[in-house]
Amino acid sequence: DTIVASGPNGAYPHAGVTDRPIQPGELVTVDFGALVDGYCSDITRTIWLGHLDERSLEILEVVRRAHRAGMETVRPGLRGCEVDQVAREVITRAGFGPAFSHSLGHGVGLAVHEGPGLRPESKTLLEAGMIVTIEPGIYVPGVGGCRVEDLVVLTETGAESLSRSPYQEPGQTHPLEAWA
Repeated sequence: DTIVASGPNGAYPHAGVTDRPIQPGELVTVDFGALVDGYCSDITRTIWLGHLDERSLEILEVVRRAHRAGMETVRPGLRGCEVDQVAREVITRAGFGPAFSHSLGHGVGLAVHEGPGLRPESKTLLEAGMIVTIEPGIYVPGVGGCRVEDLVVLTETGAESLSRSPYQEPGQTHPLEAWA
């Protein structure tokens, strides 16, 4: 299911639909995928309209750092828990540890959520050919949330991103600016 969650509703990783209008200056989590020839995809972007306040910018920047750490770390030969730990530490060191309430990622293939898991208890050894998500998030009750998710395929030498969607950058006031 597609997720579009803004403002306080964004504090729930799998938020339901509401009739609350999106407000300028709040983070909006958009999580969706496609099904092609029986195979699934999964991607999340956090976008906004207007300018973000300092707290939202901090949350966005911490999530983006954790995402980069996960993307740079994931590779065959590691266990799912090892990749999760690297990204989780970025969020914890920034003071948001309890606000990262889900795993770093999961496998994607015939189902949108399948093994291997990239979570603290996952001892699964990652192998070339696996497709996994890297999706750290921070969720603050009453404030909102932020998540960035990309699909990667594990190669013999590392990982290659399968996502081609750009990220909206701080200073951009409209999501379409990312495509300019």
